[in-house]
Amino acid sequence: MGLNLLIKPFWILGIDVEVQNKLGNNVYGSYQALLSLSLIFAILLDLGIQTYNSRTVASSPKTFQSLFPNMIIAKLFFAILYVILISAIAYFLNYRGEHLYLLLLLGVLQIAVSFLIFIRSNIAALQRFNLDSIFTVLDKVVAIILCAYFLYIAPNAIDFKIHHFALFQVIGYATSLIIGWIITLRLYKFKWKGFQLNKVWIVIRKGIPYALLVFFMGIYGRVDILLIDVLQETGSEESGIYAASFRLLDLSNNMVGVLMASILMPLFVRKLAMKESLKEVLQLVSYIMLAVSLLIAIWVQFYGDFIIHFLYDHANDYTVRVLKILIWVFPITSLSYIYSTLLTADGKLKFLIGTAFVSGFLSLVLNSYFIPKYGAFASSIISIITHGVFVFWVINKVKKVYAFKMPWRFLAFMLFWFLVVSFAFYFIEKYLSLNWIVTSIICAVIGMILLFLTNAFSFNKMKILIRNNK
Repeated sequence: MGLNLLIKPFWILGIDVEVQNKLGNNVYGSYQALLSLSLIFAILLDLGIQTYNSRTVASSPKTFQSLFPNMIIAKLFFAILYVILISAIAYFLNYRGEHLYLLLLLGVLQIAVSFLIFIRSNIAALQRFNLDSIFTVLDKVVAIILCAYFLYIAPNAIDFKIHHFALFQVIGYATSLIIGWIITLRLYKFKWKGFQLNKVWIVIRKGIPYALLVFFMGIYGRVDILLIDVLQETGSEESGIYAASFRLLDLSNNMVGVLMASILMPLFVRKLAMKESLKEVLQLVSYIMLAVSLLIAIWVQFYGDFIIHFLYDHANDYTVRVLKILIWVFPITSLSYIYSTLLTADGKLKFLIGTAFVSGFLSLVLNSYFIPKYGAFASSIISIITHGVFVFWVINKVKKVYAFKMPWRFLAFMLFWFLVVSFAFYFIEKYLSLNWIVTSIICAVIGMILLFLTNAFSFNKMKILIRNNK
């Protein structure tokens, strides 16, 4: 996690942003639309293979000998289907020429990602977590070095194009994949024993529910930028503007939400198995996640204009408006990471799949209707609606399944906390005119003091949670 927190913000803010600044919203917007298309269908590259392989090899390393060849052949077969599918969809959506070439690169990128995750699952299965952690960032380190050289050190060495950006990422993953492959073969011994279709089919059948969940969540989480590019009259420009705002939302989710979900999953599994109370854990992490996400959302409302113009050369007031709306998705997804993780840990996949399907369908319908008229602005509002629908039903399901009462005290406190922190930002900004960094620190400290004074959060509670997780 430390490596990810160190490397990935630098990748997003130092490389990704600079690529958009250099190439402009039109080019980068089309890139993001095609990237979304490649991501939505990337689940076809796995279909539960990685999860099954990780569990099986971890419990019995000897099974690697028979599993590995079959899994590799199955993934190669799925890779071919994946490339055919995304190419056909892109052609149907009127992408041609260089766009199809770029999509092919992005497809190869997703295939490399899928194989790398599979290789890592074998390394992690032997409890070699220090080694595995290196592979979570090695691809980005290689891509950062390549991109930084041609963007900052030798900007005139090549005429930097968007396909170079995709190609450097492919090289990063390919490098990690080759090194991972060599290490895996040193850790394990195996022989090619032929392809056993029945064994692979059993794995796929078990993994289909997880694949459907990821697919539908991918639709309501990523389809908006693709539809903007396809349906809006100035689609590439609009999708570039949306991508500029979405980048900050994505960074926030990865820095906070994904980290918390990775901590909560094993904790929830253990507590459910031991039939222990979940109330205290849910309350503690809900306070933490909402406080952090609301603080960032409030901060963006006051300094969104500064953030956008600081990061982007092609910034305008419209981009600021989109960001100030879209950032409110973050508090919603922060709750989603908590409660959907609990339901996943408890095997409530049928419900999650149904809810994700409804949210995805709603996103498709609303975006298809409003994007032609209102573009990225409409999508930012629709994103709040669709994520809100998903989280509402998830929390309601948790309340019913685990017999929780409506947390009126929690809601009242968070409303009070939100108003106090918002007023602090407003008062300091209007009457004290302090530096934005100083203002942000002061308001964050005020928010933390409120959490401590009301006993909503304490280091002792956090230490107990971490100790129990161990």
